[in-house]
Amino acid sequence: MFNYDISFFNPLLKIIIAACFFIATLMFYKAKGDFGGQVGKFVNLVSIGVLLSALGAFFRYFGHGTQFGFNEAFSLKWFESLSYTIGSILILLAGIKLLKFGK
Repeated sequence: MFNYDISFFNPLLKIIIAACFFIATLMFYKAKGDFGGQVGKFVNLVSIGVLLSALGAFFRYFGHGTQFGFNEAFSLKWFESLSYTIGSILILLAGIKLLKFGK
């Protein structure tokens, strides 16, 4: 039941993670209309960062993507890593912007 490779929790948790990221993206997008200026730019960076994290979680669900024609050398894992990396950089930039805004 808790063996990572065969447990039903593994894909279920990946779906939950992707759904949470997508919901957070929608929440930030909805909140964006309430703010302008520097706070709006912060919300934009966070929204895009969270959306890329959602895509990374989505790609994670499909593993290497061999069922879609990808292989071990050129797999969805690259897209997953790039999505998480760019998303986390944007969220860090948003944090820097927020720190500067507070001064």
